[in-house]
Amino acid sequence: MITLEMVNAFESYDGVSDLFRGDVIPNALNVKILGYYDHKNLLHIAIESNVDSFKSIEINGMSVLFQNINTENQGSFSALVFTCRSNAFKDYFIKIINEILHKTLKGGSIEGNTPYIIDNWLYFLNLPIKDKLTSDQILGLVGELLSLESFCKLGMSVDLAIDAWQGPFGAKRDFMFKSVEIEVKASSKQSGHIHKINSLEQLSFEEGEKVLVYSWNIYRDRSKKSPSIVDIVNRIRDEHLITPSQLSEFNSRLYEVGLDLRDFNDYLSDRFQISSYFICRVSENFPRITPDSFKNKLSKRIGNVEYDIDLNGFLELDIKDIVSEIH
Repeated sequence: MITLEMVNAFESYDGVSDLFRGDVIPNALNVKILGYYDHKNLLHIAIESNVDSFKSIEINGMSVLFQNINTENQGSFSALVFTCRSNAFKDYFIKIINEILHKTLKGGSIEGNTPYIIDNWLYFLNLPIKDKLTSDQILGLVGELLSLESFCKLGMSVDLAIDAWQGPFGAKRDFMFKSVEIEVKASSKQSGHIHKINSLEQLSFEEGEKVLVYSWNIYRDRSKKSPSIVDIVNRIRDEHLITPSQLSEFNSRLYEVGLDLRDFNDYLSDRFQISSYFICRVSENFPRITPDSFKNKLSKRIGNVEYDIDLNGFLELDIKDIVSEIH
């Protein structure tokens, strides 16, 4: 892990000498990684690379070039040289390189993971920063992310699952498939699957519509062994997102919800464990309140109606069957 304290202690290279000493950065990849400042006080981190070629990357704040470098302490070697072009970008620069190293430890190559991670960051870097999520918003998003992940694990096309995830854009349900609509509910209550319904329309449906509720009971856990929302996001990216378009569509939804990559460090302490989950169908016998539940039409002066439902022990459907039907 590269830290700001480590980076601030790097030595300077005059940019003229044939040989120079860079600060060696220990790493689990067993490759040479050196850090240094040049004569313009620009931060560089060189990671050993043996590819024949690499398409240079340049974005606001940083660049990546393939170069041969000569050093006194590490000899000559080819490397991807990451350059931080602005001190104001230094924090992001360090986070990006750490993420590239972390992803490469799990698989792939430095050369392949670098453009993927930078593209991931570039989406957020070009957008205004949003307010951080509240505790309840984080819990709700965890439920939606776990639902998305479960669909992919059960064999649903990643493109289909992400395209159907419309809740972040204000759709009527969280997941909108052609044949079924799915509302995700997450609760951290010790009493189990008790959820707040936010409007009379949330569980209403027209004749012929198939509406399901994906219910999650998730408890908060301070143990570092439990995943944070950041870990869940990274797990989905690492295990299911392959193409740049999938990454872009996924990121667009995270941003719409308010989960900004630049704020990830602020969400690391809030961790979660799944207690139980199931999926059920909203039918006429489902515990709900809709506009049709009232003998007289509600006054327009009533702006909204919220209520809780208890789904503990409710009739469950087989999630595998649901996913196979959606195919």
